Amino acid sequence: VLGRRGIRPDDHLVIYGCGIYLDAARVLWTLQLYGHTRASLLNGGYPAWKIAGLPADTRVPERVQVNYRASIRPGLMATRLQMLLAIDNPTVAIVDTRGTDEYQGFESEARRAGHIPGAINIPATLNVKMQQGVQYFKSLPELQELYKNVAAYNKVILYCNNGCESSTSYLALRLLGKQVSIYDGGWVEWGNNPGLPVVISRQ
Repeated sequence: VLGRRGIRPDDHLVIYGCGIYLDAARVLWTLQLYGHTRASLLNGGYPAWKIAGLPADTRVPERVQVNYRASIRPGLMATRLQMLLAIDNPTVAIVDTRGTDEYQGFESEARRAGHIPGAINIPATLNVKMQQGVQYFKSLPELQELYKNVAAYNKVILYCNNGCESSTSYLALRLLGKQVSIYDGGWVEWGNNPGLPVVISRQ
């Protein structure tokens, strides 16, 4: 897909979306997973670009197709087995980036409700704040405060339902310099497997 659009492995890609971040952050994580390290996310997305009065175009740029070869970068994606091992690993923090209702078990996109044992809940929506009608990522001090409970861990594994919310938190934690990966199967895989442990903490 990248090669057909004339993107080369050493190109610096700037990704933006409509300002919600879920899709754009997911693209950023996917690019980095497949070895494209020179990738950035536009803070505020296209809404911020428009508010700033910067130029816009409706033409599709023409680029010459190239041969793009991707390669998996280990450590950015966690498997179901790695999640099971992380539950009993005191050096790894598991972070559930879904909303509180899903974490506690009131709602679920899978057959079972609840969360993975040992996971703490830091919803991905807390990574951003609204300014002049645009969602921007919080400042580094604000993100440090948000993730203070995982600061001491060597590694953080994130999960949500399907990877989009986790990708937003992935970027926030990378900005803080943390070693972080995403359990790509997410709650949809975990909650639909009756052989995997689940915790319900309804209050």
